[in-house]
Amino acid sequence: MGIPSLFSVRGGVDIGAHLVSGDGAPGGAGGRADDAVKGSLYLDETNGSMYMKKLAGTGADKWVRVQSQDDLDNALLGQSWREPALVRDGTSYADLAAAETVVNTLPYEIDGVVVDDGDRVLFENITGEAKNVFIVTGTPGSGATLVEDANSESQGDALYIQSGTDAGKQFAYNGTGWVQQGSASSTEIGFLQTFIGKSGNGSETPNYASNNVVTDGDSLEKGISDLDAEVGAGVATAQSRTVGPISDQAINLNVEALDDAIGADVTSTNQTTAGDSVNENITALDTAIGNDVAGPSTRTVGAISVQDVNANIEALDDAVGADVTSTKIAATTNSVNANISALDDVLGDAKTESKTDSVTTATTLDTVLVDGILAVEWLVHARSTVTGTNIWAGKVLAIHDGTATGDATAVDYNTFAVLKTGSAIPALDFEVVLSGAGVSQEMQLKATSSQAVNIRISRSILNEQ
Repeated sequence: MGIPSLFSVRGGVDIGAHLVSGDGAPGGAGGRADDAVKGSLYLDETNGSMYMKKLAGTGADKWVRVQSQDDLDNALLGQSWREPALVRDGTSYADLAAAETVVNTLPYEIDGVVVDDGDRVLFENITGEAKNVFIVTGTPGSGATLVEDANSESQGDALYIQSGTDAGKQFAYNGTGWVQQGSASSTEIGFLQTFIGKSGNGSETPNYASNNVVTDGDSLEKGISDLDAEVGAGVATAQSRTVGPISDQAINLNVEALDDAIGADVTSTNQTTAGDSVNENITALDTAIGNDVAGPSTRTVGAISVQDVNANIEALDDAVGADVTSTKIAATTNSVNANISALDDVLGDAKTESKTDSVTTATTLDTVLVDGILAVEWLVHARSTVTGTNIWAGKVLAIHDGTATGDATAVDYNTFAVLKTGSAIPALDFEVVLSGAGVSQEMQLKATSSQAVNIRISRSILNEQ
């Protein structure tokens, strides 16, 4: 907290893809980062790095770091460009002899590329050897050897791969290994292709799932134009339905055609007339209902059918106290006031307001018993006591994993719908924690701030049914 923003949310934003954050690089630790779908973004709160998820599933290898300006500067400036390598081999070898054994096992191919005498190969995982380019010396299958490039790898070196699955990619040596450059950009392009419905690079016409109006293969612009024409112009004036099957007419023509039908389709004619318009029938009903109920009274003498509507409503006044259809809180024998009082007691916990002034150190603002509570939402308003125009307001939603017979062991909560005026209130933060055990176990809303604040909260709860 403490950083001005128009919108804040703790725990991530879901817009199909997800925007989440955490300490350190994402993946492999469970939680929201591993649950995120392809195309999601992750912000490392420790160093400001951004990652994009390129593959579904769990693990750090499913994410790629988005390049920063420093990455680009390093890629363009201060790098030592090496002579290109034909292919890149990331296979693990026990030692150099094991790698040379493979070289002399015909056919010697890497990623489907035939490797021959004099070819340069980037070997990244030969135990006991440098992660460097090795030159195939001699004919594979006839005692060829691998000779390390005399140009030893050094931090900042850049290398271009000519063939294989890494063809056209550039790698830079970061001091411990070769890192692909530009991978974040290609990942972004892939996300955009998926977003607009393309399966790959190059020319590809749209493949629409429905062709009722739009023709499969038409451009997006043409498809939208066809839909616009089918919808038709806006409804300008009322008219009867156009002659002909509805299926042959534009949407707005049929909407206009329903205008007159609204007035005439009356299924009951006790007060209304089938041929009258809606406004005329509403007027007739208003007259039949009569005046507002002025006060309690007994039912007017005579058959109910011959009395004014409001007269009959007044006659029901005394019966209201007894007609209780649900007795979870109210009782059928209680009066209306008695039942309202009972409901008021129960709702006291579900909807409460409280205030805590001059909050600085960790302070408990509100508590709720865990037993019987499924979820709690607090509406929070915090005002600086130093500058009254510095205000923070938002909501905190919390749940727990406890049951009616077992204590909760964890809570999850989210801060959202945040609004602010004036300057940020320094180090203002909110959290929800568990305290106690058994029937006394509580969820507590806590606040901290490095500047004194007056806090007002309103609590709503979802009870166990």
